[in-house]
Amino acid sequence: MDGAVNTRPVHTSRVEVMCGVRPAARAVDEDTGHRCCACGKRGETQRCSRCRSAVYCSRECQKSDWGVHRKTCRSAKATKKQIEEDVVANGRQTDASADAFLEMSRLAAEAGRGGRRHQEIKMYYKMLKEFPDQPGTALNLTMAYHATGNREKAAKYAKICLETCARSIPMAEIIVEVADCLCSVFHDLMEHKVPALGLYQSLVRLLDSVGARMGPQRSAFLHFGFARALREEAGDLDGALAQLRCAIEHHRPLGVDIGSTLECAQLYIMQIQKGASSGEGVRGTASGELAEKALVCLRAAASGCTNPDDVCYVSSKLAAAFNIVNLINLGCFRGNRSQEVALLDEATGLCSALVAALEAKPQTPQVKQELADTKHFMNTQLSDCRKKQGL
Repeated sequence: MDGAVNTRPVHTSRVEVMCGVRPAARAVDEDTGHRCCACGKRGETQRCSRCRSAVYCSRECQKSDWGVHRKTCRSAKATKKQIEEDVVANGRQTDASADAFLEMSRLAAEAGRGGRRHQEIKMYYKMLKEFPDQPGTALNLTMAYHATGNREKAAKYAKICLETCARSIPMAEIIVEVADCLCSVFHDLMEHKVPALGLYQSLVRLLDSVGARMGPQRSAFLHFGFARALREEAGDLDGALAQLRCAIEHHRPLGVDIGSTLECAQLYIMQIQKGASSGEGVRGTASGELAEKALVCLRAAASGCTNPDDVCYVSSKLAAAFNIVNLINLGCFRGNRSQEVALLDEATGLCSALVAALEAKPQTPQVKQELADTKHFMNTQLSDCRKKQGL
């Protein structure tokens, strides 16, 4: 998001001037298109003719989103007038200061595109001091520090950006764009064990407070990340499950959210293990219900991806088979031998179908490795489970 791949001049709108969205951060979108307001895909082909702000990848998406968009749609002329009146009324920016802010943004973005990170960051610090009510300035610093690998500083200025947004309440479209930038940053912070739970909580509250609506794919990504933060940082399995359900629901128009569905199953299994370790046992009604919920998720994930060329095809089926075996080994179906046999056959069927699909593909190094991993699982863990259960 540092704009290094795009050296063309970036034209900044009046909305961006007011709210400080970084031109360099938008430069990537100029090449690949804004995200569709309905499905979240990149590639703008349609734009609302009335407000000129909502973009879509197809006519069908535009029609499907009208029920939501009509509540906030205003003519471009009325929107511009309201923005300018708001700017003057709140004293946040005169025309002269807006021009100064825009010029500083342009110079900082040019420094970033030219690889002069130190100069870029120094200019954003100056802008943060002179324009404290511009959330985009803190966002710019977040993205600049993230580009340099300084994740602690990125987290610090992401927090400031969210606090500024909550204080100044920019337009919903701007908050969605801020959220879009920050989601990827938060995900990377989580991957590198930098605390992000508070940031996720602030972002979700901010979006809810203004009724901002992200596309289904980005909304699902946000709630999935929030769920991981709740699980890993707070150990809140129930809260994480609630966020995963939100992710699955948001993603429903696009199909099954494989990642969130598998994560749901994993959390149900963790709850069973937690009950076992606390002495509550794993054969009670509660654990049986959790096991059934996990199975529903695993089956949904395994059947949700049917194209062998999809990136999630192998992982969804292998993860489903692995966790079915895990549930059997935990004793969730002890005493119900016929169900254990049926589940082992189901796991074997998933693996056999996966092996057949992989053998039919060109044998690239990756396909060979996936095939070897699947056969290894069948010959070790799946086979051992059958022997352990005396099947």
